[in-house]
Amino acid sequence: MVDPSSAPSAQAHAHAQAQEQNGLPSPSPQASHMNGHLLPASKHLPPPDPDALAGKTEKLGGGGRASPPPLPHELTDMIPLREVVSRLVQKAYEDLQNLVEVLPSKSDTERKHLIREYGSSTRKQAVKTLVLTRWARDAPIVQKCQDVRFFLQLQNGQFREAAHALDGVRRALGAARSRAWDVLTAVDVLASGSYLRLPTVIKEWFLPPARITPAAALATLHAMNRSLRLRLRTAEIVPIEMARYRVADGRVYFTVPELFAAAFVTGGAERSQLWYLLDVEFLIGARDPTRVFERFPRRPQGAMRDQIISLVNQQLALGHDALPAPDEAEPAHGRRRRRARVVTVDAPLVRAYNFLQMFALGYQLEILYYQASLLVSSLGWAPYLRLEFSRDRRTLTASYWQKARAPPPPGNPPWPASQSKVFGGTVTVSLESRASQGRSALGQVLAELEDRSKAGYGGGAVVVRTRDKVDGLRLRVIWEPARAWAGLTLPEHQLRGDEFDVDPRDLDFEAVLARVISRHADALLRVWFAQMRLGASKTVFREEEIALVQAEGAADGTLEMHVHFRPGEVTLLSLDVRSGAFVARERGVLPSVSRSDKIAMLVRQINDKPTTFVEAVCMTRFTILLEDLEKRASVLRTNVSKTRLVRAQDMPAFGPSARLFLYIALAAFPSHYLVLVLADSGLQYAMLKVALVNEDVAPEFQILECAWLDIRRITGADPSAPDRRWAISTDALCDLYAFCRARVAHAELEQQLRDVKIASWPTFDSPSAAASRIETLPFASPLLQKEVPTIRIESSAFLGAMSSDASTMSADAWCAYIAFRAINWTRLYGPVGVIVSVALRSEFFVPLADEKSTTGEYAGVRVKLDSKTGVINFHLESVHGAIVAFLRAWEGVSKAVSVAREVRTMSQEPRYAGVQLLSFTLSSVSLLYQNSFALTISSHGSTSLVFSYHGTPGRRNPHEEGIEHYSRVFEESGPRKLIEILRDTLPLLLEFDQLEKSASIKMRWVLREAGWVRALYGDARHALDFRLLPNSRILVVDGAIHLFNPNGKVVFPQHPVISLMRESTQKFSSLYQVIDGLPTLLLDVTRSVAKERAGMASAVAGKNKLPDVVPLEAGLMCHQDVVRSVVRLVHEGTLKLLEGEGA
Repeated sequence: MVDPSSAPSAQAHAHAQAQEQNGLPSPSPQASHMNGHLLPASKHLPPPDPDALAGKTEKLGGGGRASPPPLPHELTDMIPLREVVSRLVQKAYEDLQNLVEVLPSKSDTERKHLIREYGSSTRKQAVKTLVLTRWARDAPIVQKCQDVRFFLQLQNGQFREAAHALDGVRRALGAARSRAWDVLTAVDVLASGSYLRLPTVIKEWFLPPARITPAAALATLHAMNRSLRLRLRTAEIVPIEMARYRVADGRVYFTVPELFAAAFVTGGAERSQLWYLLDVEFLIGARDPTRVFERFPRRPQGAMRDQIISLVNQQLALGHDALPAPDEAEPAHGRRRRRARVVTVDAPLVRAYNFLQMFALGYQLEILYYQASLLVSSLGWAPYLRLEFSRDRRTLTASYWQKARAPPPPGNPPWPASQSKVFGGTVTVSLESRASQGRSALGQVLAELEDRSKAGYGGGAVVVRTRDKVDGLRLRVIWEPARAWAGLTLPEHQLRGDEFDVDPRDLDFEAVLARVISRHADALLRVWFAQMRLGASKTVFREEEIALVQAEGAADGTLEMHVHFRPGEVTLLSLDVRSGAFVARERGVLPSVSRSDKIAMLVRQINDKPTTFVEAVCMTRFTILLEDLEKRASVLRTNVSKTRLVRAQDMPAFGPSARLFLYIALAAFPSHYLVLVLADSGLQYAMLKVALVNEDVAPEFQILECAWLDIRRITGADPSAPDRRWAISTDALCDLYAFCRARVAHAELEQQLRDVKIASWPTFDSPSAAASRIETLPFASPLLQKEVPTIRIESSAFLGAMSSDASTMSADAWCAYIAFRAINWTRLYGPVGVIVSVALRSEFFVPLADEKSTTGEYAGVRVKLDSKTGVINFHLESVHGAIVAFLRAWEGVSKAVSVAREVRTMSQEPRYAGVQLLSFTLSSVSLLYQNSFALTISSHGSTSLVFSYHGTPGRRNPHEEGIEHYSRVFEESGPRKLIEILRDTLPLLLEFDQLEKSASIKMRWVLREAGWVRALYGDARHALDFRLLPNSRILVVDGAIHLFNPNGKVVFPQHPVISLMRESTQKFSSLYQVIDGLPTLLLDVTRSVAKERAGMASAVAGKNKLPDVVPLEAGLMCHQDVVRSVVRLVHEGTLKLLEGEGA
């Protein structure tokens, strides 16, 4: 509640700040609670009222008396209104300042949004303050009620404190009373000088007893020993199980083998004296004594020992009461019959034995349970072992080989939690009673005689019965294998055995469990082995390939199944003791990831479905053998597939005994496969021709042709040999693969010839020497050579079937026959090639320079020419499209021959002095076109030119700059035109090459066309063009001048008087500027050269013969003989003109 009249305080500030958002008050955190009321601390008490202290009085009923003190003013949960308003104003002003700082950096939309938010929040707070202002009107009433409540709380606290104080006084009064005086004791002390009425126990506490001498102690012990022997031999009934005892040190030590050793003592020789247990030790041993005996000590100590002694002593004291009177009832009528009188005697040691026997066996059972728990918690048996201990702690059940149950069939509900697991078997260790108390017949007679003699009734008319009988207990181990675990029924004789009993001297639950599981695993392996030897798998595994032997290093005789999936390698199959899972180990096998995966798959399949053991082992062998074949096939470097490629309806083509297949794709023949078939009878071989019929998810092929292969005929290997039943050597597989490739290649060649309607016939003649030298190694074996024929056709029929432009030579250039022979089919990879042998007639043969020129290559086809016989062998890399490739290669060879013949012809003409044929091969021609300047023309599908300088390595040939232009000239006009242009432009290019190196001003030249050279000066703003004209003439003109008429053709000079008119500015080049003074310079150059060549032009006969230098209006024209002088003079003059222009 808001108090508009109260003063501000720190508490009010804190509460106002906490309720700033909602404006609602809350209880003060300093208020304490008592009996459901708020009790303020002392610091909240108001100061004394000044008016009350001044003795202000009030008139009541006409009499004057002092007014009562005012109520204490309680300000808890009261906040001044002015504080709320002040906080509201401060908050609004702070938010406004923050808004002013943020708004300049925001966009217009964000500014509007922030202003709207500020106005909304401030208005909400103002409305809440208005509500509080209206509530403040009732603040005085609320304040008065709060003051009254606070006053009552103070009164209540004072009353409670007064009550507590009175109760404390009451308690203190009792201790303040003084005790009565002991007058009698005071009289005794004053009269006699000592205490006469002290208790005897005080004297015993303060006065030490007399010490017993060693002689007295020994005498007492000897007397006790004699009493114990006398009682045990004459009166005490001792179970025959405790007959082994010794008496020493006043006690008797009983030892029960494999159970316990206990020390007893009694008060005397009389039977009425009770027996007492002093100590006990359990005669047990354990595999891990340190851990086990730390938790289960052999000799109990502390509270456990005291509890055992107490319980045994209670059993010993049970028979101390009087025994009931013997039954002497006689028949009421008839002749009195003499019957034995039954006498019941007490046997406390029998009760002690029963108790200690049960405790010892229970102790052993607890140890076994503890060891089993360690297996589950610490040794990794938790997923495979389930333990159950009965509530009476007498039965321990261990279910081993636990695994998840297979899911129910579709549509059925899931298994309940109690049935979601299956077990291989159970081992139960229980505490049971044995028949006849575990005693033999002799032991029973001896026990009865001892009872009669020690009870004091030696006659036969009395039957002595002890009050308690000996309980013949034992720990029994029961093994119950689950018949549904592996789907096998085990013989009954394998379910029993003494080796399952527990040995107390070596308590080891893991050993007991291991013995049981080992027996179970051996039984399963024996049944599976019998199925392997009697079923259909006997055909797959011979007798020496599978055996059941004892595991190496196994002391308990655990069995293992040795399976030979491959010769010389053994796979050991057994069952894991802990999980019951099927495990496999390799011996004599190199580690392999793929083989390990297959063995793991076998193990996984058997573990999931043990009933499929026989089928899984057989299929694993086929899989491993198939993997070996796949590894051997990997050397072929082709696509090898184990997946079924052909349709299911085509599978009967392989026979009913076929199991697995290995499809080996023939390189370069995608529709043909070599198939290795793993059948029950052994390894078989077939060659398939297939066609793709389905490629939606996985490709499927239809078998078009299926041919079985005789490996003995092809490779000479004997498939009936013991080591060849499931295997094939690498060499034999390569020969088989090569034979398939050769067969398919010849079939395709014959099909190509049939498509063009050319008759062919096979011959088995030995290949020619040239063909043998070009064939790629390795060579085929003799058995394969005789299986691969050569195809022959008539050349006239072949060329008649081709188009007219298939070759540049006529049919007369060919001999009568053309031979086709497949090669490279002996390779493990790559395409199968073809050698085509063609003989040229003598008039078309060009002699070669050397033996190295006899080989060449055209568009992937290698060609070899026999320089003696003129036979050309075309080596085609692939049999596919061999006819078309052969024609393309022959076209390239004919082109090279044509170029060589043309060059040889030009070298014999006088006008082409200097032209010389350097070398000629089937793929290139090398020639000299001027002095030592060489050109090499190569024909590899497309023509390529290479320029060089013959005889001087490293010297540059200037024509290298225009290879692209010269190649176009060669393709369009032939070798003769190319050689002419090269000879005409050589002086020009040599001069420019020399000037470019020695120019003081940077000058570079560019070859724009085959007969067009442009020289660039300075910053490339000025240029000179040198153009090749007919008759070995050179035109020199400014680069800014256009040499094209309105029709777009070049204006060539055709007569002595030529006028090249300067074009308009629109026809000038936009890239270069006109060289001022160039016409004058060209005229001077003409005069200078004319003086040097005076008389030469007039001396030449013919009136139309042009002189060496002809001046023009915008340039000049010169002969190639004087071009070097002209170029040098024009260059020097141009440099001077450009220097003058720059100045």
